[in-house]
Amino acid sequence: GADVEWDSETQTATAMLDNKAVTFSIDNVNARINNKPAKMDVPARLVNGKTMVPLRFLSENMGYDVDWDADSRTAIIKDI
Repeated sequence: GADVEWDSETQTATAMLDNKAVTFSIDNVNARINNKPAKMDVPARLVNGKTMVPLRFLSENMGYDVDWDADSRTAIIKDI
């Protein structure tokens, strides 16, 4: 999996995997991918002390494909 750095002062996280880095802040739709501006559909949130990030945004920017199985209501994440 990815290595994640958390800055509690700014509530910003950076997830790093291979040569990709995704940086995002809590309650903010603005993010950075390899230090270039990007936007999430919804902001990251803190829920019960855990960081929740849009699955498709993070997965696809880390080099994975995301499919949705409506019957089982399951996200399927695959290597591209």
